[in-house]
Amino acid sequence: MWIYNLTAQVDLDLVEEWKGWLPKFVASELPTDNFCQPPKLLWVRSQDTGEGQSFAIQLFFESARSLQLFLGQSDGKIEQASREKFQSKVLYFGSLLEELDWNS
Repeated sequence: MWIYNLTAQVDLDLVEEWKGWLPKFVASELPTDNFCQPPKLLWVRSQDTGEGQSFAIQLFFESARSLQLFLGQSDGKIEQASREKFQSKVLYFGSLLEELDWNS
């Protein structure tokens, strides 16, 4: 399994608005037929600062091919739409994770 992890640092004054906006954006703008599970939103509690909170958006893919299709169609959409709505008050950092078998 492949996981596209997008971490967001959200200014405190926008946390609730951003958390309301994100699922609506994902549902309407991202091609979820590539996902093998529904996206997850996680609170990255160890990264909170006095100025903001951190969240991880995780998108799950069964194969590298479905991940590549998704990235070709949607890479940067969340960040771009967020920048248009929230300016620089939400910052993103993306990473790609591959699930490994414990026994290998």
